[in-house]
Amino acid sequence: MVETLPSLVLLDAMLPALDGFGVLREIRTRPETSKIPVVFVSARNHPDVIMQALEAGATGFISKPFEINDVVAEVGRILGEVDSA
Repeated sequence: MVETLPSLVLLDAMLPALDGFGVLREIRTRPETSKIPVVFVSARNHPDVIMQALEAGATGFISKPFEINDVVAEVGRILGEVDSA
């Protein structure tokens, strides 16, 4: 049993055993994790892949390669902590 849940998950699309879409499905089907924001990270940044991730329940999408500032901005946007300055 998980005692502490993450505020957000950065999920790579390419994983060794189960692809990111499978992991995302698992996250979304479990009541205790279904509301956790999930940001998909992938080098496959074709619009169809991005749409597939969002339709599967991803909260956001970050294309590889990425700049760390882009990751911080996306995470901040999703968590509602973006500094407007």
